[in-house]
Amino acid sequence: MTHAKLKNHLLANIFLYVIIFIMIITGIVAMLVRESLTKMAFEKTDNTLRILEMQINHTLEHPLKELQLFSVMFRGDQKNFESNIMPMFGNGLYIERLDIVNSDGIIESTYPSNPSAVGFDESYSNVYKKIHDSDNEYEYGEMTIDPFLDHATMFIAMKVDDKYMIGYLDLREFNQILEKITVNDGYITVLDENGTYIGHTNGDLVEQRSVDTNAVKINEGTLNNRSKVSYLGDECILQYRKLQNYNWYIMYYQFNDTVKKPVTNTIVIIVLVSILSIPIILILILQIVGRVDKSLEHLVFTTKRIAEGHYEVIDSDFHYDEFNRLFQSVSEMSTQVEEREEEISSLNDELETNYYTMAVLLAKAIEAKDHYTGNHCERVRDFSMVLGEACGLSKSELRELKFGATLHDIGKIGVPENILNKCGKLTDEEFNIIKNHSQVGYDIMSGMPSMNLAKSIILHHHENFNGTGYPHGLEGEKIPFLARIVSIADAFDAMTSERPYRQQAMSRDEAFDELRKNAGIQFDSKLVELFIDTYI
Repeated sequence: MTHAKLKNHLLANIFLYVIIFIMIITGIVAMLVRESLTKMAFEKTDNTLRILEMQINHTLEHPLKELQLFSVMFRGDQKNFESNIMPMFGNGLYIERLDIVNSDGIIESTYPSNPSAVGFDESYSNVYKKIHDSDNEYEYGEMTIDPFLDHATMFIAMKVDDKYMIGYLDLREFNQILEKITVNDGYITVLDENGTYIGHTNGDLVEQRSVDTNAVKINEGTLNNRSKVSYLGDECILQYRKLQNYNWYIMYYQFNDTVKKPVTNTIVIIVLVSILSIPIILILILQIVGRVDKSLEHLVFTTKRIAEGHYEVIDSDFHYDEFNRLFQSVSEMSTQVEEREEEISSLNDELETNYYTMAVLLAKAIEAKDHYTGNHCERVRDFSMVLGEACGLSKSELRELKFGATLHDIGKIGVPENILNKCGKLTDEEFNIIKNHSQVGYDIMSGMPSMNLAKSIILHHHENFNGTGYPHGLEGEKIPFLARIVSIADAFDAMTSERPYRQQAMSRDEAFDELRKNAGIQFDSKLVELFIDTYI
């Protein structure tokens, strides 16, 4: 084979291999791009659903705490319940209307007062049936039309002794959450367990009590996440999340074209770029082959001269150039959906701030009932934080100590004022009511999803080191450490403040002596000495 034929054969093979290589690479890149873009679209939607779930759970915590507060007030002072609760309505409560229903399903009273509602038979309603037949302490209900309100509502019900306390929430609260999320590629809905709309980007569907049949299919197991469905006349991809604490669904109907078009357009661009790159690659190959061919010609010429006896070698530029790579990456594939951490962190910070603000407000509400303990909770909090820092507690432990110390007496909200402010000695029955405030406070805060150390402070801050305290008679180091700190801070503030049972407050030194006397009996001895050393 002549040199020219060899060169042409080499070029033809290189051209064929380049075309095959480009086709393979283009197919692989197109497949990877398709999977990556689809995954990114689904992750973005899932992030939106996850954030919306957190916002809904956060919103639903408020009416539950309101209902728990109402139940404590009702159990504590039924005679004055109406006068105590009525000023609270219209001041930003999530619960719009409250019914007290007897065991037969008859409304005994309603707040705000509505004479036409009293005596109304609720026994036939889903609201009554659900809480009456349930073993749970409380129940969230599905969307309903309340006969005494002019818009769609949802109920939250709780058993209170032999009665039922039923609150009704305005569903427009949930639509406000959806309105804050900009959705240009589909619809977002919130459904109850029956598939009835609780919230929708189209508010009219909520008021019409429309039902989404896809929720029924999900419950039946015939419809999977990320399935293609027809919704309101559009072809959509359905993604959903089920709220863990409630039988609700958050549904995201994303237009199919929103996911399909970017993928298709990107693949078309990749193919066009690949086709247009072929001539450029061939030019580069011809240049490389030309350089190699020139080097080979000079090598053949030199070899022939040596064979002919011409030993003088003609110098030439024999150098080896590095071949440029034929292909560079079509795209960097470095663009991914950034997880919205800052926003969630901000949301967590906001949740924690809201929790603590609620704690301070509840502490103020308690102190408003007791004429002698103004700012007691704040002082106990400050004493506790100083001792906690001296103990070297971590940042998270100090946060829970601050929360628990502020709310350590929250259970006193259910104690009648005549007992709280009694000047004389308490009777055994009255003292038992006072002692019960630790358990009541713990029960009030039990619905909080975190702050377990803070809840243990509320429950155990009256336990004595020798096991004679209440409510469980814990002894020594079985008493939670943070509760032992708050016990000292609580006692020190009580001794150095005026109380109805003592006309004159102790001096700081007298209070220190009293702490030392009770070290190992009521208090942890090591913590007592550390507390005194901190302030001396």
